[in-house]
This record gives sequence, structure tokens and C-alpha cells, in this order.
Amino acid sequence: MKKITSIPATLVCLLALSCSSISGIAQETIHQFVDGLTVPLLGKYGREAVFQDQLLYHIAEDTWNTPIEGELAFSDENGEETNWSPINTNDKGFFQHKNLRGGYLYCEYESRKSVVVILEASGHNEVFVNGELRGGDVYNYGWVQHPILLKKGKNSFLFRGSRGRINASLTVPSAKTFLSDRDPLIPDWKEGWTNELAGALRLINAGTEEITGFQIISFINGKKNQTSEIPIIGPLTSRKIPFMMNAVGYKAGDTISLSFTLLDAKGREVKMEDSPVFEIKVKGAFDRRKETFISNIDGSVQYYSLVPPSVPNLSNPALFFSLHGASVEAVNQAAAYSPKDWGMLVAPTNRRPYGFDWEDWGRMDGKEVLEIVREKYHPDPGRMYLTGHSMGGHGTWQFGVSYPGYWAAIAPSAGWYSFWSYAGKNKLDNPNPMEDAFLRASNPSNTLGLSGNYLHYGVYILHGDADDNVPVSEARFMREHLAGYHADFCYYERPGAGHWWGNLCVDWPPLFEFLENHKRTEAKDITNIDFSTSCPAVSSE
Repeated sequence: MKKITSIPATLVCLLALSCSSISGIAQETIHQFVDGLTVPLLGKYGREAVFQDQLLYHIAEDTWNTPIEGELAFSDENGEETNWSPINTNDKGFFQHKNLRGGYLYCEYESRKSVVVILEASGHNEVFVNGELRGGDVYNYGWVQHPILLKKGKNSFLFRGSRGRINASLTVPSAKTFLSDRDPLIPDWKEGWTNELAGALRLINAGTEEITGFQIISFINGKKNQTSEIPIIGPLTSRKIPFMMNAVGYKAGDTISLSFTLLDAKGREVKMEDSPVFEIKVKGAFDRRKETFISNIDGSVQYYSLVPPSVPNLSNPALFFSLHGASVEAVNQAAAYSPKDWGMLVAPTNRRPYGFDWEDWGRMDGKEVLEIVREKYHPDPGRMYLTGHSMGGHGTWQFGVSYPGYWAAIAPSAGWYSFWSYAGKNKLDNPNPMEDAFLRASNPSNTLGLSGNYLHYGVYILHGDADDNVPVSEARFMREHLAGYHADFCYYERPGAGHWWGNLCVDWPPLFEFLENHKRTEAKDITNIDFSTSCPAVSSE
């Protein structure tokens, strides 16, 4: 028997952003996985700095063997044994079982020859294909398409589950190189714009050699528009590639058709069986819109959603910086607000619909969007406000405590204040030096340790007292915590309200009245500074 061994949480699944095309690209299915073997997780993941997984430990130690039905998978510290058990898909084609909430699914496929196929899978954290680790699709969006090289004979697929169900199949790639219609990022256009805009599409390299020197050409209404260089794409992989476009001369309400052509390193058109086509409706001056940018963090194309002020030519508007909840995404967050006559609302993306809980990459994305909007729209620096709902409520506590110098007030709605209070995060007793290093790296999550940074601005806490998702105890705790030292906060508990009680749980008039009554103290009037940071690389001012 081997003891459960802690493994630093450094495995990263690769994912990207969303939109939909008007032309579906069909793939021929050659195999649908319908039976396999499963075991539950022996260990712990969640939002831990150091996770535990006995099966992954055996893989890392090269002591893991191909599973057999009824055979011992592992035993815990008390000697209790866990065996591999059979599992079949349900009538909807999903493997569904409690084991797959963090546990494993093992499947096999017998191939008559060595051939490249596309692994279409969803609902998993990651998958080992013949021992090679590939990224997952945790939330069952159906975005992930992995080109894989099957070997002649038996091929193994070991999926680690996420939320209890997994779907997986093998399809024939439509071409050696092709554009996917899944997970695109297509910018909105505003009437009168004359600048270039960036978008992004996923390019699948189903070949065994890297792609280099390729170009992508955008076409608007069938006419060549812009040519963009494609970065290097490794063999048997995919990459979200940027493209540029310019739709000068279109009016609000116009619809333009956007299509693409690929060129290889010699300038020849790459033949594809199908290519995505998108329709873009041009926005008016007061319409909500999605604005894209090329991130300085990693060169990827990202976006934020914007709700313009309801009055024209408003100079130095207030800024409402709103963080979305899990699975909501920025466009839907912005859609929940009515336009304001005294300010503009901006919702960043957090990189994904679920994203990074507004910590880590999510926090970096939010900070980058904030700086872009400040430079582009020049909001009144004395009237910048931070708010958000659910996961975005947590983000409000987190973003507000990490970057306190920006805000006149913050307003978390239905948010939890800490992973230790809400998500079951544990602190290890007597950590070894390696574990201790990873625990110190999670110090930016320690909201309460930095909560003195809330002191200089107003705080409005909003929560439903019947919330069955994020318990109201999270808000009540912060009410009591702030009451010990903070003289400028408001607390409202909505009687009988659950987690989401319509747009009012974000677009709440008393909340915006509270914001309007707050203005940030000017630098010349500040005589004392009391600032804490977990790390200057995260927050230094």
C-alpha cells in the first residue's frame, strides 16, 4: 500500500472564449465511447494550493497499470480497497456517475491502423491519451477538439471527471488544417468606428508537423478585408489565433458577413471542407457592445462588455466596473444593467465564463481591462466603483482589497469573501517546505488579512436571505467584520430572495444611490496611508 502523496497543483487545462457561427462544421464520428471502467477520487482537489490524488501519484511514479474490471485500483490509509467498476453511457450518450465528480473514467479504442483523429470530449478536467496529458472541458461547453495520433491496436483514454458526467467520441478531421466554429471571439462594431478590430478563431492542426508562416485573411461581405500572420502551431494541437478586420462605412442596424481564408507559408490557399461564417450587426452609439483587445499579458485576443451612458457626449463619466458570476460571462453581466445618465458600465471577462474566480488570471484580466478603459474613455478618477454578483461578488471583495486605490466605493452582491469560508479550502497542518511554498503563493486569496485596505472607501453589501448557493452567512460575517473598524458601509438583506432575484440583485437602485453619494478622496487631501499587500508583484500601490 502506498500512502496518499501531495502533488503541487501545476497541471493546467487549456481553454479559451465564446460566440457562435451561422455555419455549423460537421465532423464524421467514427467511434462513440459507450462503456468503460470507473473509480472515485482518492484525494482532494478543489481550490487547494496543494492537491492530493493517489491515482495520479501512481502515474507520476510509473507504477500505474492498465485497469481491469474488479481489480484493485488503490487502498486508503485505513486499508479500505477501491476497485475498478464497469460503467456505460446513458440514453443521452453521457457517462454519468458520482465517481466522475473528480474521479476517473477509463476507456479503450482498438484502431486498425495508425491515424490522426479528433477527440471530442466534454465534462472532464483532463485526459491521458496513451499516457499523454491533454486539456479538458470542465463545464461541458463542447469547445475542446484535440487532434490525436491513434496507434495501431489498443489505445487508452483516462479521463479525470469534474461535475459527474463525461461525453467522448472520435471524429474524422475535416482537413489536415482547419478553422473551428467553436469558441470564437467576434467583436461588435459601433457605427462610425474606423479603427481595426481584433477577433480570434481556433485553428486545428491535425498534422504531425508544426504550422509556421501561415496567414489568415478576413472577408467582409465577400470582399478581402485584412491579412494577419498566424503564430506557430505545434503538431496535433489547436490554438486560438488572432485576426484583424475593418468594417468602415457601415451604419447602425447594418448586418455584415464575416468569412475567412487560410494561406500556407508559400501563399497558397489551404483547402478546407468548410469554414465558419459569422454575421455581425452594427451597433448604435447607445447600444451595449463587446469590445476586443490584444492582451499584453499573453498576446491573446480578449474582450469586455460596455454599457454606454444614456446621454450623449458625457465627459468624464463615472465608471461602474462590474464582475460577472460563474457561467454568466461579460456580455450577460452587462445585459443585466440599465444605462445610467451619469456613468458607463464595463464588465471584463475573467478570461472564461467561469474563469479564475477573479483571482490569478482573472484578477490580471480585470486589471488590464480597467487600465484600457481608463485610457480610452477617461472616466472621472474620483467616481470609479466596483461591483459584481456571486463569483463576481467574491471578485469585488478580492479586487477591492487588492487594488484599493482606484475606488470611491465597492458593492458586492451575493458574494463569498474567501475560499476558506465558502469553497472548503483547507490549511495544511505542519506543511513540508514544498507545501509551505505553495501555501504562501495563495496568500493573495487571504481577504481578511488584507481587509484594512477597505477602510478608505464606502462598502455596500447586498445579499438575499434565502440564498441557497452562496449562504447569507458570508455577507453577515463581513457585516460584523466591517463593523469592528469601518464607519462607512451599508448592509441590505433582501427578505425571501434567493441567489438570483432578477436584474435587481445587481442593478439595485439603492446600491447605485449609495455609489453616487461617494467620491474618492483626492491625493492632495490624503495625509496618511495604511496599505497592505500579499505580494508587490500582485499589488504594489
